[in-house]
Amino acid sequence: MSSELAEEKKKSRTLLFVLAGVGALFLAAIIVLLIVVFGGSKGDGGTALPTNSQSASGTPTDSASPTPSGTPSDTPNPTPAPTVTVTAAPPQTPDDGNVHVTSYSISPTTCTHLEKVTVHIKWQSANGLVAYFGVNTTDAQGGGMGWDLPASGTSDHDFPDGYRPYEVTCPDKAGDTQSYTITILGNGSKASKTVILKAK
Repeated sequence: MSSELAEEKKKSRTLLFVLAGVGALFLAAIIVLLIVVFGGSKGDGGTALPTNSQSASGTPTDSASPTPSGTPSDTPNPTPAPTVTVTAAPPQTPDDGNVHVTSYSISPTTCTHLEKVTVHIKWQSANGLVAYFGVNTTDAQGGGMGWDLPASGTSDHDFPDGYRPYEVTCPDKAGDTQSYTITILGNGSKASKTVILKAK
């Protein structure tokens, strides 16, 4: 009977130690959790707010005002200069009194060799009185077709009857070219411009 009592006491004492250990662990976990929750947020909140507000207020005021004010004043200045130059250049061309071919184009500028091509031709001049057109020449007045054309022509419809539309045969080998020159006369001066049709 006494041995059973001794064993019973031993069992209850072991159980008591186990429960006390578990309780201590549980209590320690609760204390650690409370420290993390309350102590951590306090430290972060107190330190983070002053640091951010001071660095944020210091940085924008110093760097933001010099950079925008410097950049816009530099960028607009170069832009007006080219605009003024481009506007001033065209009036000088007609004012010198000489003839100028201001624009001259043909379309197309390439063709398949030996094919029949309709060529569309346009020209504009300043101070011109009459225009001449020629093929494979640099002076259409002396070596051209002999037509008296208007000083500015909006299309090959300004060519004489039988030559509108203006049809040509593309050069016979790929890479060969054929030149077309407009020569403008007026006020005792002359100007010529040449464009090329190339076989491919």
